[in-house]
Amino acid sequence: MLSSRIGGPKTISRFIYSAGLLVLSGLLVSCTQRLDTVERIAPVDTPFSVSGSVAPRAEWWQSFDDPQLDTLIDQALANSPDLQSVWERLQATQALARRERSGLFPALDAVVGAESQNNGNSSADLLSAGLSASYEVDLWGRIRSEVNAARFRAEAAKSDYETAALTLSAEVALAWYRLLARQEVLTLIEQQITANEKVAESLITRFRGGEARSVDVLRQEQLIEATRELRLIAETDIAVLENQLQVLLGHAPQQKLPSNSSTLPTLPELPELGLPAQLLLRRPDLQSSYLELLATDRDLASAISQRFPRIDLTASLRSTTEDSSELFDDWLRRAAGDLVAPIIDGGNRRAEVDRQAALKRQRVAEFTQAALLAYQEVEDSLVQEKQETLRHTSLSKQVELQQTAFTQLQQDFLNGVGNFIDVLSAQTGTQQLQRDLIESKRRQVEFRIALHRSISGPIDANARKTQP
Repeated sequence: MLSSRIGGPKTISRFIYSAGLLVLSGLLVSCTQRLDTVERIAPVDTPFSVSGSVAPRAEWWQSFDDPQLDTLIDQALANSPDLQSVWERLQATQALARRERSGLFPALDAVVGAESQNNGNSSADLLSAGLSASYEVDLWGRIRSEVNAARFRAEAAKSDYETAALTLSAEVALAWYRLLARQEVLTLIEQQITANEKVAESLITRFRGGEARSVDVLRQEQLIEATRELRLIAETDIAVLENQLQVLLGHAPQQKLPSNSSTLPTLPELPELGLPAQLLLRRPDLQSSYLELLATDRDLASAISQRFPRIDLTASLRSTTEDSSELFDDWLRRAAGDLVAPIIDGGNRRAEVDRQAALKRQRVAEFTQAALLAYQEVEDSLVQEKQETLRHTSLSKQVELQQTAFTQLQQDFLNGVGNFIDVLSAQTGTQQLQRDLIESKRRQVEFRIALHRSISGPIDANARKTQP
């Protein structure tokens, strides 16, 4: 420690110059510490089972060529309170990273004070003013490790925001196409009710003429009521989906969506999937997991550095006088450097190193599992879409065959040949297959949405976000 009393205002510049040299030497020492990185982990190196030729787009939903879906997703990304919450969490994490970074620079405070001294028969009022600086030399890279850990977590929070935006876009698309499917089903049910009522009228006429049994009329009436029940279920599903969609858009439920003429889209060409390693680089949730792994690695480096000595530098410049007019005429300069080394801590620092090492191994395992699950999600979507496409083709053939059988059985019944129960069974089967065909097309679209969700990179949600 060095203290000296010197006179003259030029001491301030000398103090700043001396403190600057001291800080610069500390920065040069700390800058020699290199940041170790963790190698990326790619547990899967085999290509995907199927791949298309169309390059994937960040705004993946535009591949469906549905302007109304484009509008809905834009509204959701701009107005969703859930997404806004994740955005504010990102802002807080970035602010924390900036706060941690301040530890790399010296702290300089201005000090102004007043003191009254009473010594027997005499008293004096003292005024003081000065500057105080402190700095910790980042000798082993502890501070820089903490700064990098905070930076990685801020980047992970950004990836979390991108993941939330991607998830929101997929949820809007799913709700929208489920709504369209239910509307198509409702339209079909209305047509089926009308057709069933016509059959019932024909049966009543034949019953009055003695050409049909009363039980046939009752069975047809029961089919009409069952179809009306399906209409009630479809109307309920539509109302619930509309409420769900409004909340996703950041609106209150019970609001009506604009009228639309959209229908379930035909699946576009399969996107190019690339290799699993490219998937790890693209998906924001995997990026977040990897960045958390890097942050934990820096926490471990910081914990190791805590076991070594540190150097604390302090400097101050103060002027004290009884006369305010002479306050800046006489200065006391003080500079000190302390070497602080841990000796006995009961194993506290060693335990912290062990804890951080275990957390790092945990993050490695979590990232590996997340990568495996991501690969599974892509493969699941591919096989589900493929099988549902085959099922849709089979359902189309079944509808055609069942419709032909129903027409023939109905004609035989009208000609007095055959049993009405066969006609009723064929009619019921045909109508169920027609409804299943719509739901199968919806499932195809949902599996394609799941595929886009599992391979897509970040989208520019912030450009659409409505600023508060």
